[in-house]
Amino acid sequence: MGAIQAFLDEFEDFTEDMTDLDMEPLEDDLITYDHVHWYQYGRLALVTADETDFRAALRAHMDADAFWPNVWFISDHGNAHIIDIWED
Repeated sequence: MGAIQAFLDEFEDFTEDMTDLDMEPLEDDLITYDHVHWYQYGRLALVTADETDFRAALRAHMDADAFWPNVWFISDHGNAHIIDIWED
C-alpha cells in the first residue's frame, strides 16, 4: 500500500502544478492558425501536409529538436486553445 500512496501523492503534486500553468502560449511554444503552418519565436517553424494529420509531424519535429513545447491553436477570435498532440 505504501507504493500506491507514494504514487498518488506524486500524482496530486503533479496535478497541482498543472493548474498553475499559464494557459496562454509562450514564445517558444508552437502555435498555428490553420493546423498547417506552425510558428515558434514569431517565425514559421514547420509546415505540415494537411490539417487532419498534423500530430505525427509535430511529434517528429519535436523529437528531432529534442524539445517538446506546448502546442496551441489560435482561433479567428484570437482565443488560444491548447492541442494535445499525443492523442491520436
